[in-house]
Amino acid sequence: MRTSERREGRGMHLVRWALVAGVAAAATAAGQTRILETTVQLRDFGFSSVRDVRAAEVTMTGMGEGASMNLTALSGHAERTAAAGRSAAPPVRTGEPRVRLHRATWVWNTDRLLKDGPLRSAFLRFLREEEFDVVYLQIPRGDDDTAHGVHVLPAADLLPLIRTMRSLGVSVEALAGDPRFILPAGRRTLLSLIGSVAAYDRGVPADARFSAVHLDVEPYLLPGFGGPRRTRLLTAYLDLLRDVRTAAQAAGLALGVDVPSWFDEGDELSGEPFEADEHGTRRPVLDLLLPLVDEVCVMSYQTTAAGPGGVLASSAGELRAAGKSGKQVSVALETTPLPDQTVAIVRGAPARGYPLRNTGADQLLLFPRRDSVSVWYVPSSAADSALGLLRKRKIADSSCAVWTVPRRAEVPASGITFAGSSADELQKVETEVRRAFAGEPGFAGTAVHDWMNYFNLRHEVRAGGKETEKR
Repeated sequence: MRTSERREGRGMHLVRWALVAGVAAAATAAGQTRILETTVQLRDFGFSSVRDVRAAEVTMTGMGEGASMNLTALSGHAERTAAAGRSAAPPVRTGEPRVRLHRATWVWNTDRLLKDGPLRSAFLRFLREEEFDVVYLQIPRGDDDTAHGVHVLPAADLLPLIRTMRSLGVSVEALAGDPRFILPAGRRTLLSLIGSVAAYDRGVPADARFSAVHLDVEPYLLPGFGGPRRTRLLTAYLDLLRDVRTAAQAAGLALGVDVPSWFDEGDELSGEPFEADEHGTRRPVLDLLLPLVDEVCVMSYQTTAAGPGGVLASSAGELRAAGKSGKQVSVALETTPLPDQTVAIVRGAPARGYPLRNTGADQLLLFPRRDSVSVWYVPSSAADSALGLLRKRKIADSSCAVWTVPRRAEVPASGITFAGSSADELQKVETEVRRAFAGEPGFAGTAVHDWMNYFNLRHEVRAGGKETEKR
């Protein structure tokens, strides 16, 4: 998935890290007076009325000028059900790994690499320097053959790039990422892309072919995943994987997927497990996913190895499950620049009416607007302003559902991504992970998302394109 899409959907991933790590803040920030507002379709979350909502989660980026807010989850349950706890990290092993461990990276700018010779040279040099031996290469745009309804890859440009990588000992996997792939139109698009990869492989020598299809679909970025529609979306995701597996196998390609580090846990808001439907029975999504793929890459985006909020604990469940299934697992770290965020969660039946004045606490407000619902985050110091705006817009107090926000969790990006840190710090954590998981059944190695941001972390890119090593 492209960086912009990742940023828009970060709420769920960030709040999970915050709640595991226990980073909390008071409900009201000093000097905060701005009301944050967003609009959602309740039906996307599986609700027909705000009266049915008993818990909500909002994620905010910034709290001052230019701030934004997303409604990331709704639940009809006021209390969390018993959720699966985070798996304990496996013991550190001192033995040698059973197989050579891989190091992978994502490439989301394939089209630019094909056209920009200096950047391509820098990329290939970087692969050698950093000892990457697996590249998830985004399927390039190419051309659409409208007469035959197929996507055609630019073989003349792509062949020499893949052949050069293969000569360096790098396995190249065809990367595609978009949560909309689980929707009917998106599924057709993805299968067409895989068909273009198969056609490309058939037309080039063995030393210039892709070795696998790699998907970064992330269905939890779709509207409504943080609500009752989640099981339906996860079921559609698995149906997509079945179709992709069939297409990949027909082309002689392996299948790998990126998964979050919390698929083996329960939802933070409701406590409900992440499940999909199989023949009318709900089962854990990870149990259904593993038989469909050859390799899993766990997006364990933390910046420490040990501890309850660290990489080892967050990826241990997926590693054990995959090991039992005979599947390979890579553990990924993040270098994409991300904003600090703030998460607020409310529970219980909402009060009816306008926000209360002089409560000393922030408030979350939902009210219907035509065919959608407005969501307001009202700081304690902005209650009077909210009342004035509601009356000015002629919003009836009887239509408003309001909760007092008991607390906020501050989620610093420094706990998620190494952007702003250093490549040496990333490699330190990466080494700890490789040592701890060495010898674990199924552990294939580590991955760094993504090559361009990691390159920028490793180098200082000066104006005019000149580079100097940071270390």
